Amino acid sequence: MNNENVGFVEFHRPGRLILIGGILIPVAVLFFGLAREPLLMVLSLVGAPFVLLLMDFVSKRKLLPHIQNSSVLQNKLWESKISWLYMDNGRGVKGFDRTGLRLPRAIGDSSLQKDLNEIEIPEGLTEPEQIRGAVPSNVVTSIIGCIFFSLLLFGMWRLSRSTASPNMRMFTWGVMFIAVLCICLLIIGLPVFQKKKILPDFFRNLGRGQILSKGFVVGPGWVKQGGIVWNATTDLLLIRRTGWRSASAEIVCLLVSDKKRKKIRFSGVNDQDFRTLFGFWNINEVRLEFVNSELS
Repeated sequence: MNNENVGFVEFHRPGRLILIGGILIPVAVLFFGLAREPLLMVLSLVGAPFVLLLMDFVSKRKLLPHIQNSSVLQNKLWESKISWLYMDNGRGVKGFDRTGLRLPRAIGDSSLQKDLNEIEIPEGLTEPEQIRGAVPSNVVTSIIGCIFFSLLLFGMWRLSRSTASPNMRMFTWGVMFIAVLCICLLIIGLPVFQKKKILPDFFRNLGRGQILSKGFVVGPGWVKQGGIVWNATTDLLLIRRTGWRSASAEIVCLLVSDKKRKKIRFSGVNDQDFRTLFGFWNINEVRLEFVNSELS
């Protein structure tokens, strides 16, 4: 289902050069070590991380790739002078006028067109809901982490049953407690628990890495956090992918207004919190009378 409130362009995807650089650094260090070039080896080991950090900063703030045949929508985004955020919060875009630029309410990466068009847009009277971002996890790293902490737990258990001193036994029990806690966090942080509302709110927010986050309140055509309100009539929602991660693993959103920008990460296009945000933002009739409801 096509939505006239949503446009699509090819966004820049940060993280690709950083991944390549992270692979090449150890190779360069090993090469210069074998070539008996200690100075170049030290420079690669010490200087390269700072170069990668600078590249990461520039890459994450970049909005659009440089392409020859850019679309009308891409040209309008260039004209808007919007830049992505490195951190989660940032100042608004000075003089931003979405209606004057004739930009749609939401703009997604072109690779997300099919997925975003399948999201149902609510109709009729809708009440505000609370959503939270996420620190997207990975199944493989979660499994590896569980195996590591399970082995650590087993090792500490064996040590606690040996003829160790009382102080050593207290230490092993403390490490065992931390290992069990880490395993629990890795399990409730699995993508299936992040995306779906299966667990109670406390454990789901803990697994999403948002237990201390204020969260957001979304209503028909608006998003609110604290005293800041983004209005779909005048403001803009951007949605892009990151690195080589699939659209079902991680997406990043940016709320843009002339007052404030806000970056929000989600566990892919199937994350129920993201689908709520996207659906509410694109409701045809903006209803601001709910902004000051008890939930917000």
